Amino acid sequence: MICDVNGIEPVVCTGRPGLQPLGSHVPTARKQLGADMSTITLSDILDDLRVVDQALRRFEQRYWLSSEVFYELYSQGLLDDGAQLEHFAEWAGHYKLKLKREAALKEFSHQRVEELRRQAKGETIELALQEPVLELA
Repeated sequence: MICDVNGIEPVVCTGRPGLQPLGSHVPTARKQLGADMSTITLSDILDDLRVVDQALRRFEQRYWLSSEVFYELYSQGLLDDGAQLEHFAEWAGHYKLKLKREAALKEFSHQRVEELRRQAKGETIELALQEPVLELA
């Protein structure tokens, strides 16, 4: 099974028919704005993180290793991945997606705070219950 993480897109896994990946479902709700830009909501980011975290926990429980430590070993080519190649590729793909979504959440938060500060004009910041949208290049 080969898993790929491409930009903000979810993990894409291909492999033998009938093989069930450990964590193959990641939400894909995205709107295309133009050739180089798309949007993602905070809900999308949080939903993706929830699903990816569930998949990572299954790998961590199965192999008794944190995803962070696994990914360090995997990235350095230090794992004998013979029979586990498909699982390791999927695990690495989910971990990369988690890192991308966490970075998007941090960027989203920073942009939101900047906007709230502009709106507050030096006064206290008021948090509204409306969900903003982040534009990604």
